[in-house]
Amino acid sequence: MNLFPEENYERSEEDVDDDETLIFDSRFESGNLQMAIYIGENEYDLLLQTDVGCDIGRHNQWFYFSVRRGVPGRTYKFNIVNMSKGTSQFSHGMQPVLYTPLLSHWTRTGTHITYTKNTYQNPSSSSTFATLSFCTTVPFANDVAYIAYCYPYTYSMLMKTLLTLKSKDDSRRMLVTELCRSLGGNGVPLLTITNPTTKPTLPNLLSAAAGGIPSKPYLLITSRVHPGETPSSHILHSLLQFLLSADPTAEAIREKVIVKCVPMIAVDGVINGCHRTNLTGVDLNRTYVDPGKESREVWWVRELVRRCKQRSNVSMSLDIHAHSQQKNIFLFGCGSFDDEGLERTFPSYLATHTPFFSLHQSHNATPPQKRSTNRVVFHHDLGIDSFTLEASYCGTDLGGEARQFTVEDYWKVGVGVGRAIGEIVKRMGSDEGHNNTNC
Repeated sequence: MNLFPEENYERSEEDVDDDETLIFDSRFESGNLQMAIYIGENEYDLLLQTDVGCDIGRHNQWFYFSVRRGVPGRTYKFNIVNMSKGTSQFSHGMQPVLYTPLLSHWTRTGTHITYTKNTYQNPSSSSTFATLSFCTTVPFANDVAYIAYCYPYTYSMLMKTLLTLKSKDDSRRMLVTELCRSLGGNGVPLLTITNPTTKPTLPNLLSAAAGGIPSKPYLLITSRVHPGETPSSHILHSLLQFLLSADPTAEAIREKVIVKCVPMIAVDGVINGCHRTNLTGVDLNRTYVDPGKESREVWWVRELVRRCKQRSNVSMSLDIHAHSQQKNIFLFGCGSFDDEGLERTFPSYLATHTPFFSLHQSHNATPPQKRSTNRVVFHHDLGIDSFTLEASYCGTDLGGEARQFTVEDYWKVGVGVGRAIGEIVKRMGSDEGHNNTNC
């Protein structure tokens, strides 16, 4: 499985002729460049594709494209002229990311980065677009350079990860099924992670007919309800590895709870390079109160919760996101951080175990515009302790030294989240939950 569409690209005569104009492409998974215009002197204006189904100019933030025919050592300037947001962490130290098959890993790139409002009217708002400008070089000749807003994590990468985890899961701790089919016909994976307690295989144990798992509470983890929030997938990637590991904390979690995980809700948006929405232009995280046919993935997440609550207690819900306006890792809750329950203890455990976590930036506000989100609906309507974990696209400024996040940093956060969950599970009563079955 090729995670990058041109790794096996056979170079044509276009790549070796005397024309040094860059060749741009985004006809691959999660790509979204609409147009590139040569300005002159190695400078290009770029226009992003608006999220599928949205009015032109809405949610232009994520970008992912490739360039060919770059000359090593030569500086190229790119101006993305239709960014939707008026402000960005690109004004505060953030760089885009770059990958080439010969380089073989993602790295931050870009100098002379500016993010400023321009004079082009945004048709979907009363304001103008913003322009992100940056200069970069390509490291190798006869190579393909991929440039993105942040480290990509595609649907194909997720499916390959799940295959790898399953192949190593000799003890059958994880069951991979399908929550539903998306509007685009793609499978939305559902993971069930727990320790089997008898000799039959986990799929049989988890069937309503077989039974065999003692009454356990459920813990719900969701991610990528917004397609462009790729840091959430990198965090979840390492969290899943941790939950399936032989670490004593992971073992205790699997013994005491059943983890239900929907690792990528907006699969269609991810595949098609959207930043915020699904194929109908709907922000799925604004539909949890009453999900309709255009947000079927959310309807099925709610149905999953309903079935779990019929059979046992849902102890906690964690929805993982990325944040474009702030640095660090932080948490949003719904109750009072002064309570003795999870609203107080979970943030403190995250602060203990999770690098880059900021208690100062965490809060429990539930303003009206958030009423239909996962976190607020699960708390107010379904009575679940629910949280949103936010991870900066940019990096951290804790400890007096600002730096940008790497993929490895997001992995460290995932492990820290797992250990914080372990602290919660450690204090669960043995009598929590009821009914000897599962959803």
